[in-house]
Amino acid sequence: MVSRNGVPVAVAAIGLFVSIHALVCTGFAIHPVTRRSSSIRHMSAGNVEDPIEDAQASPPLSPPFSIDPIDPAPTIDTILTIDVDSIIAEWKEELKALAAETNRGFDATKSQQTRAKDLVSKLQSRNPTPEPASSYYATPPTTDYSTIGTSTTPTVAGKWTLIYTNAPDITGLDTSKNPFSTAKLGRIGQECSPPFIKNVIEWKRPDWAKNLPFAGSEDARILQKVVTKGLATPEEPLLVDLSVAGLELASGNGSIDTGLNLDILQEEGWPASLLALNPIDSKVNESWNTIPFGQFKVLFLDEELRIIETSQKFLAVNQRIAEGEGWF
Repeated sequence: MVSRNGVPVAVAAIGLFVSIHALVCTGFAIHPVTRRSSSIRHMSAGNVEDPIEDAQASPPLSPPFSIDPIDPAPTIDTILTIDVDSIIAEWKEELKALAAETNRGFDATKSQQTRAKDLVSKLQSRNPTPEPASSYYATPPTTDYSTIGTSTTPTVAGKWTLIYTNAPDITGLDTSKNPFSTAKLGRIGQECSPPFIKNVIEWKRPDWAKNLPFAGSEDARILQKVVTKGLATPEEPLLVDLSVAGLELASGNGSIDTGLNLDILQEEGWPASLLALNPIDSKVNESWNTIPFGQFKVLFLDEELRIIETSQKFLAVNQRIAEGEGWF
């Protein structure tokens, strides 16, 4: 109702203003929300954007989300739950798929190498192990290495298989493009048993020799192990210094205690058979242990993957060998 003297109209206007002001003050007014969905952006196989990082970089939300008197302006990660483990798992799976697609990095294109570096960078930023080289301290923490893979704290110690690298001294071992190579490259791995680190290379019979007598079957193999000693310090818990320690050569199928016969020679081939009888285990003089053999930095370590960077800035991604799946 409108009064001639205008008093009821004024009262109604004041009442409407008070009601709107109350809504604003109590946080029920409508406000724009900036980038609310950034933390749940879909990640395709070709996208390594970091939704965790995006969420943390988001501007503070305006009311009605500012309801905590202790934290009056929470960011998006305090409102939406981010499954960090799932995101890291996606990065790892993509890196493993890329490793398989590029034949351990041996056949990687420039763009694929760049892709691998991007994924490694993401994983490095989420490294869950602050002291990955602790098992190589001069006085390492007490560890039962028989429980490797079951402890709550990941360790470098154990056996690993190389799944990706861009290091030319490793990719240069590839024999697939040399049909007349005297041996065929198999798997590459690393055995970390403090204080030693053994770089393991599997050599197999070349395809061209399959019809030669005593050349061995497809399963015949020789394991070459370059033995080094590792040393790390609590002051630099990501770095491991290496020094020369020795060389080992052995049959990949174990030793022979019963002596040679024609069946063994035909199955293993004469080189592997001789090493099965007399494996070579040559350790250098103790004074040689001071000869540097390089250095590596652990970028990422969990119970499954270990990613390192050499002193020449090359990458190596290793996957822990599961129990019952050992090949050396």
